[in-house]
Amino acid sequence: DNRRCLKLFADNGVNVLLGFIMFNPFSTRETLKQNYEFLCSVNNWRPYAYVHKLTLYYDTVLYRKCKEAGLIGARYSYLKPEHYEFIDKDVAQIWEFIETEFRTSVIMRQYDTDLYFLDIFYHNISSVYTDIQNKHHLKYMELINQMAYELQNFFKIIFIDFDLKKAKIEIKKLEEKFKNIMNGLNDLRYKVLLNKSVKSYVSDLFKIQSET
Repeated sequence: DNRRCLKLFADNGVNVLLGFIMFNPFSTRETLKQNYEFLCSVNNWRPYAYVHKLTLYYDTVLYRKCKEAGLIGARYSYLKPEHYEFIDKDVAQIWEFIETEFRTSVIMRQYDTDLYFLDIFYHNISSVYTDIQNKHHLKYMELINQMAYELQNFFKIIFIDFDLKKAKIEIKKLEEKFKNIMNGLNDLRYKVLLNKSVKSYVSDLFKIQSET
């Protein structure tokens, strides 16, 4: 299953950037709870995974099923394939909160993308220069685990407690916590870039780009 696959990758030193669909037109509070518990069990640290919504492509089997269920409203078009309705009213309420409050926060507008590229940078560099991994890996994982922990606590309020009023208050606190963690990760990135071998590697990359 997915948990076993992720463990096999981790045990063999393969970094996995998790793709995950949290919401679909037929989501219920129970399926959201199960998805939340899965993300917690694999220590997911990307905000994206907790709020990603299925893209409903026009005239697919699922599209026709949604149309029969009355979930294709006036907002939907092939240019806006995420603008379908939810069969569960509680899920619709949760999604509206995610869309208006969380997706507009700095966590999704900036930090999630920064995290994605920082993770790729760190693992690409550390796979080539093992001294980087030996020196910085524990600190990197400490910060990543801290991020996963904060996300678990925040999304528990939404997917388990269904307390959207509290979640709205907690977003600002989460933004501040993310800011501090991102500062720590960026400090670590600068330390990696100061490594003599890495500086030479990056310098060569820029030289190649300028020559092409």
